[in-house]
Amino acid sequence: MYRVIKSFTDLKASHVYHVGDTFPHNGVEVEAERVAELSSDKNRMGVPLIEEVTEKPKRTRKKKEEE
Repeated sequence: MYRVIKSFTDLKASHVYHVGDTFPHNGVEVEAERVAELSSDKNRMGVPLIEEVTEKPKRTRKKKEEE
């Protein structure tokens, strides 16, 4: 999953992304090349537009068994 870090209009999908949006929208499939392009400076705007979001696993507490 990716997060938008600079607002842009995706000309290939005719969709406007705002800072904080999830990329891609609505579960749209996107090729790895497109993700690489948007997360680097190798796009029309010349700056990274998205960044990968790595979610931390949720911690679970073990309940102490009653003795």
